Amino acid sequence: MALYEPKQFPTVWVTWLAKLMADELQCRWATWFRTHCKYEKLSSNFDSAKWNASHRALLDNRIADLQAEGCTVYAEGENWFEISGKNYSIKVSGKPDILVFEDEQVWVGDCKTGRKKNSDLYQVLLYMLLVPLTNSKCRGMKLEGRLVYPGEILQVSSEQVNEEFKAQSESDRHSQQPKPKSESPQLSGMPLL
Repeated sequence: MALYEPKQFPTVWVTWLAKLMADELQCRWATWFRTHCKYEKLSSNFDSAKWNASHRALLDNRIADLQAEGCTVYAEGENWFEISGKNYSIKVSGKPDILVFEDEQVWVGDCKTGRKKNSDLYQVLLYMLLVPLTNSKCRGMKLEGRLVYPGEILQVSSEQVNEEFKAQSESDRHSQQPKPKSESPQLSGMPLL
């Protein structure tokens, strides 16, 4: 493969969109490039084995706790989705860490081993918006979110997946203008950061 080649169909991951919406990227072009091109990744000093082990341990502990409570839990690859845009030629892909079915409610959870970031919240909100469109078991059920950090679980209200959020998610896919911090979603009535 050359250094890069165009993708047959542009594909963006929820994690990339979340960083755009949270205004955490210094270079929006990089996301455009990753969405539109296949490329060889350069080596870095990021310790992916350590991150994978930490994430796996946090995820496994959370799954064990939920199963001990009698919940039906689906993890990672079981939750993978890809959805094609209605108005634009783009696919959005995602893989929530956890989907929990409890009575008439679904919890969308994502485990984070690093420091808290605004994009963590946007990522869960995007999952809450998109999962019912791609997973028939979630349609018509009440969706809530949870961000799982070591030693802390934060609740994410479904009320934040409102028309304003939907408009922001739509515009951030197509606009280069950053969103003011005052428009950030909130946890428990307070901005995440």
